[in-house]
Amino acid sequence: MTLRFKVSALAIEKFAGGYTIKLMSAELPATSHTLPAFINLTVCPQLAGNRMEKLIQKALAFAVAQHEGQIRKGPSPIAYTHHLAEVSALVAAFGGETEVIAAAWLHDVVEDTDASINQIAEKFGPVIAELVDEVTDDPQLSKAEQRAAQIAHAPNLSLGAALIKTADQTSNMGGLVASPPNWDAEKREKYIRKAEAVVAGLKIPNEMRRAFENAASRARRLTPQKE
Repeated sequence: MTLRFKVSALAIEKFAGGYTIKLMSAELPATSHTLPAFINLTVCPQLAGNRMEKLIQKALAFAVAQHEGQIRKGPSPIAYTHHLAEVSALVAAFGGETEVIAAAWLHDVVEDTDASINQIAEKFGPVIAELVDEVTDDPQLSKAEQRAAQIAHAPNLSLGAALIKTADQTSNMGGLVASPPNWDAEKREKYIRKAEAVVAGLKIPNEMRRAFENAASRARRLTPQKE
């Protein structure tokens, strides 16, 4: 089944026991291989309500505006916001609370746009700002140093940040399959192993770990082998 997302199709619907987030199918392929053609994600009833809806919609709108024009790595022109939609959906699917889902939408705005942690704190509060800060790389470090820091700090991340980091890596593994960058087998294998090293140190639910491992395994199987 080919999965498709469209950020504008997100809706939050009330039902007897809580709320459901829906990301409906649309024209561009996403990267997940574990989620259905449309997503129904039950949000914790105790956190549901107008505040939840407004906070997530506010984070979504800010992220879409900040990442406007950005696309994912690979030959297919997939909007970067599709990655954000998938990360937030995975976070919600594995138990992320309202602030964590909102932070998932915002997890790359400091690294990849002109937004700052202070701006996130002003707009969304200190809890979400701290989550975004936890998963944001230090721009003064080289790429290799950033990855080493991710691995070293993984065991110390809060549960919310760990959910976001794992969802991010899971989505990245799917991206290698859905729209593979023009990398040779060695570079792709190195990328997968680095992701595995990061996730190995995270304190996350077993089901989420298995979802990442499945995504990494599939990316590895579809990685071209050297002749």
